[in-house]
Amino acid sequence: MNDPMATHGAFSWNELITSDVDRAVAFYTGIYGWETEDFPMPDYTYKVVKAGGNPVGGIMPKPPTAAEMPDAWVGYVTVDDV
Repeated sequence: MNDPMATHGAFSWNELITSDVDRAVAFYTGIYGWETEDFPMPDYTYKVVKAGGNPVGGIMPKPPTAAEMPDAWVGYVTVDDV
């Protein structure tokens, strides 16, 4: 299997920015069987999402300064050079 973090054009990380981290974690772990691992940050806990034991993304709370922003999944794509 190719490493998406090193493969040009591959989706390498997916991140959910949400107003309700606990609810999102319960939902996605319940329907997909994903696991999460806490990664403490200065102002919140980032939830690393794992599928089959491999980290594939994260779930984080929406920043207070972005209260009007809708919850959203953000996909990251690996490129050779920006």
